[in-house]
Amino acid sequence: MKGIPSFSAMAYERPSMAQVESRYEALNAAWDKASTWEEQASVIRDWNGFRMDLETCENLVVVRFHLDTKDETYREEQAFFDKEGPSFQSLKLEFLQRVLQSSYRAPLEEEFGRQAFALWDRFAASFDPKIADEKRKAAALVTNYSELLAGVKIDFEGEQRNLAGMRPFLVHASRETRAAATVAVDAALGAVQESLDGIFDDLVALRHQMAKKMGHENFVPLGYSELFRTDYSSSDVASFRDQVVEHVVPLATRIRERRAEALNLSDYSLHDEEVRDASGATCPKGGHDWMMERASEMFADLGEDFGHFFETMRKSELLDLKSRDGKAGGGFCISLDRYGVPFIYANFNGTKDDVVVFTHECGHAFQTWACRPQPLSDYHFPTYEA
Repeated sequence: MKGIPSFSAMAYERPSMAQVESRYEALNAAWDKASTWEEQASVIRDWNGFRMDLETCENLVVVRFHLDTKDETYREEQAFFDKEGPSFQSLKLEFLQRVLQSSYRAPLEEEFGRQAFALWDRFAASFDPKIADEKRKAAALVTNYSELLAGVKIDFEGEQRNLAGMRPFLVHASRETRAAATVAVDAALGAVQESLDGIFDDLVALRHQMAKKMGHENFVPLGYSELFRTDYSSSDVASFRDQVVEHVVPLATRIRERRAEALNLSDYSLHDEEVRDASGATCPKGGHDWMMERASEMFADLGEDFGHFFETMRKSELLDLKSRDGKAGGGFCISLDRYGVPFIYANFNGTKDDVVVFTHECGHAFQTWACRPQPLSDYHFPTYEA
């Protein structure tokens, strides 16, 4: 695809609250003036383009902050979105309430699809300006959590490592190494346990407070709305939990018993769970560059669409997969809708996790890439139900 800049060249400028407010004022005025469903549809398209730009700004910050949690510039930008995010949501809610109450909702649903309206209904049920302060505090806590874990250091076998760097030792063929690595990780997390527990406790209290303000008995209904669940209810999840207990737990128990037998262990323990036999866990046969070449071959074999997609991702620097100091843990895929591309984030550590996380996130990324022609950004990424 022509015209896609490299990730490092993607421009970011902090959005001005005054400009965002002015744009929403114009959108609301245009909506109030619209006298036909076609005119209302045009306003929705204008709003969609505007929010794609705004969300791309935020997503660029999310990625760049995670890439280096020590970068003061993007720490400040992440703090800006943590603080102003609820204000942006308030403006979005004011606009969407107009859309959801449209007397032309039927033809608009036919034009844009009922799913978009179902998702907007969930958003309207998940936010109210009266919970803005709690939202700000919760966002700051989540950012603090990412920084805290990114800063965890473990001295092990003569080197200082981060959490991702300990993974090879946690699945090592040597049981003694696995046990020692588990103890080392536990001790490192124990050193920040009080802070982690405090974040968890504060988040639970904030979410309960938000739910009560929104008129709920507890956080569950609000949480489902925040996850944009349109037809997957808490009763469905309760049924699923029962099936896990009935079917999955006995299966998992048998698998672990079989692994204990293969390892000839009578005291099978936590640090043995990911090892299938005495040879240790299955690992890639090469490092980052070797895996990228294998991935290119794999996607090319899957077809021209896949091959073109992956080569675009590589050439445009839309993959950051190596673990390093200061980089936040985990893996994710995120959309940069202004440029019509996704970004894949991971922390390679030389274990099978590299393959599993990378191919999983590539699935999200290709789905996002393939959905670019969709009329609304709501359709670029599937819901958690999907």
